[in-house]
Amino acid sequence: MKFVEKLFLRDLRLTGKILLYFFIGLAILVFLIHGFITISFKYPLDYGEGPLLNQALRITKGEALYPPDLSTPPYLITNYPPLYVVLNAFFVWIFGPSLFFGRLISFLCTIGTALIIGLIIKTFYPQQGVLPRLIGVSFFLIIPYVLGWSTLFRIDMLALLLSVTGLYIVVNKSDNNLSIILAASLFVLSAYTRQSFGLAGPLAAIIWLGIKNRKQALKLILIYSIVGLAVFGAIQLLSNGGFYFHIIKANVNPFNWQTVINYGRDIARKMPWILFSLLVYLTLGWRYCRSYFVLAPYIIGSVLAALTIGKIGSNVNYLVELSAALAILMGVVSGKLWEFFQIDEEKKPDLNIPKNKIPEIEIIDSETRIKMWGNLIIFLALTTLLISQLANLTVDSLLEPISGHRDRMKMGVAFTLLKESINAAAISGPILADEYMAILPDNNIPLYIQPFELSQLANAGLWDQSTFLADINQHTFPLILIHHFQFYPVYLERWTQEMQDAIYKNYVAKNFRADTLVFEPKNDEMDVFPENRSCPNSPWQIPSESDMGLFWYNRQLILMGAGYTGEVPVHAIADGMLYQFPQWKTAVAIMHNNPFDPGRKIWSFYGDMAPAYNADSAYIDSRFLGAEGVPVKAGDLIGYQGQWLGPSQSTWVHLRFALIPADSDGGFPEVFLPIENYYSDLPSLQDQINLGFDVPISISSYLGLPESNIFGTLVFLPFQCAIGED
Repeated sequence: MKFVEKLFLRDLRLTGKILLYFFIGLAILVFLIHGFITISFKYPLDYGEGPLLNQALRITKGEALYPPDLSTPPYLITNYPPLYVVLNAFFVWIFGPSLFFGRLISFLCTIGTALIIGLIIKTFYPQQGVLPRLIGVSFFLIIPYVLGWSTLFRIDMLALLLSVTGLYIVVNKSDNNLSIILAASLFVLSAYTRQSFGLAGPLAAIIWLGIKNRKQALKLILIYSIVGLAVFGAIQLLSNGGFYFHIIKANVNPFNWQTVINYGRDIARKMPWILFSLLVYLTLGWRYCRSYFVLAPYIIGSVLAALTIGKIGSNVNYLVELSAALAILMGVVSGKLWEFFQIDEEKKPDLNIPKNKIPEIEIIDSETRIKMWGNLIIFLALTTLLISQLANLTVDSLLEPISGHRDRMKMGVAFTLLKESINAAAISGPILADEYMAILPDNNIPLYIQPFELSQLANAGLWDQSTFLADINQHTFPLILIHHFQFYPVYLERWTQEMQDAIYKNYVAKNFRADTLVFEPKNDEMDVFPENRSCPNSPWQIPSESDMGLFWYNRQLILMGAGYTGEVPVHAIADGMLYQFPQWKTAVAIMHNNPFDPGRKIWSFYGDMAPAYNADSAYIDSRFLGAEGVPVKAGDLIGYQGQWLGPSQSTWVHLRFALIPADSDGGFPEVFLPIENYYSDLPSLQDQINLGFDVPISISSYLGLPESNIFGTLVFLPFQCAIGED
């Protein structure tokens, strides 16, 4: 073998290793930086953190964790077994309620799981060095589902660590009775941290043992079953029957296969090379890989558990166990393909080329040469695949969980104001909250209700909400906080329709902080509120319901209705002639006689009536598409609220409304046609004066709704009549 050939064989592999180390290090660094930043964030990052922190607080106060009776407040559900909560209760007891320790536990458990994954890979490929192990570790840590969940005050990462540790013990010490007992105990602890983790790990361990030693497999089954059932019976007895109701019956939410399909597509988009490797491994791995009869069952079990993500309210935590299985897969595949063709050490040429010296030609047989080049080609192909997939996952983590957490953390001042409002109002009575309910127990304020869980029970006929509705009608709660995600109205799943109706009837959103609507009881003695889309003594109707409040922007009102896109009706505010100009796809305008200036015309504008990113499917009544002067009456249905902001913009379900001065001939002024663009600045007051328009036009005068003098900035306004303001 010549010097040049040796150089290629050595340096190409070395280059591939260096590139792999770089992307592995980058992935791990991104994970660690995200973790260190988010652990210490003082405010909620997820809905589920609130109930768990509240449960830990309840334990320290000696309150029941699984109450069998939900007929009286507090209306709380403990969806999970107690291990993680009990562990956090210890820190709450010592340091007081805080999200920090629970998040730290999750973060350390994520790192621990990654290390166990590395050890499992080492078990099957001990001679391949550290790189295959690092591949498995880095893939696990950078998968967006894992990274995003790794620092939340949630149960999943502790359950996963316990499960993979039990699996590792079985794989390494299958003939040791003490190891079987320890592994079975870890599987039980995992299942009593999160019940769905009681499948994949034990299933894989039992199949692995069944092939190697059936007696050991039977021991594991018996210990796992007997101890698991004994613990269940003990907790069920201590909770007076409440344990079964809370962790099983209350968890049976409506199922949607479309959600499963959507997440399946998301996995395929994020992990195409991992899925390709999985397909090859499941097809051929049984012939070539010793790991097959533990890893294949583990993957299948985790897939079965992941399918429950179709339950309403589920999140990506249902995918973290599958992510661990796929990370092990990538490490195992890397270990197998590292030196795919086995070469006798005595036949290998010496690739340790001395400096400043060209070695002599070394004679090797053709079979060895072919195998060495074959190994190099396979290694380079594998390296390309791994780098591509690692880079893709790193970008996805930066754009999704990291970006989402960053945006929430940037709301720091808003959270501070929200906390101050909560603490001040808590003196007067219990506070209701959904997304940010963790702020309550974090300030020693107990939860009164978990809205999503109880809404699902009410919808299933398992909980009578009438007493709770009466509390809302009686203004029992000084504050109700309803989070309004900008791209999806999740509050519709968290509060029953009856709860929403009672809130909108008796409360009004006074503030909008950290994407959360702050509802306060309506004061009919001080304020006036719209009835049947009308304010007293106003000449025109209100175009649409705006129970979620108003935004003022560039002398336009953004009316946020309660409901899904395409569901909240939009009506004509007065008699007139409706037009849809050629420049518009998602908007219409109506020409009216001006009630305050007889003989003159004025225009009302209705915009953004389309789904996000799809102007061609506008929610405008078909008879008004392309209209050139269709007569309408006050109250006529003209369309529905949408989420359209532009071809690359989306926001809350809303209607964009404005009153436009007519030109000198009564027509729609050409300078206002760009109003279809949400971010276009309407002509200033001075510009309108220069153009000869009568200004200003007061929306309050025509509709009775409040308005603002601020131009160019979103200003939140309550859905109440301006005549009721001081």
